[in-house]
Amino acid sequence: METKTAIRKTIGRRKFTSVEFAEAAEVSRPIARRRLRKLVEEGVVEDLGETVKVLNGDGEPQRGRPRRVFRVAAGK
Repeated sequence: METKTAIRKTIGRRKFTSVEFAEAAEVSRPIARRRLRKLVEEGVVEDLGETVKVLNGDGEPQRGRPRRVFRVAAGK
């Protein structure tokens, strides 16, 4: 899952977090974060500079850092 097309097929054209990327790629969170860093450096994925709060199942905020938001870079 290292190309734009493969990522779009798995995640779609929406914004995503590293946790969603990890679940889609069926890898652990640390591995997903490493892959995302590499994909950002290669220009395949963009870090939008946005964050979302970590919420529990009831929609209440949890402790911890907000999650960074990514998307597949424009183009082929």
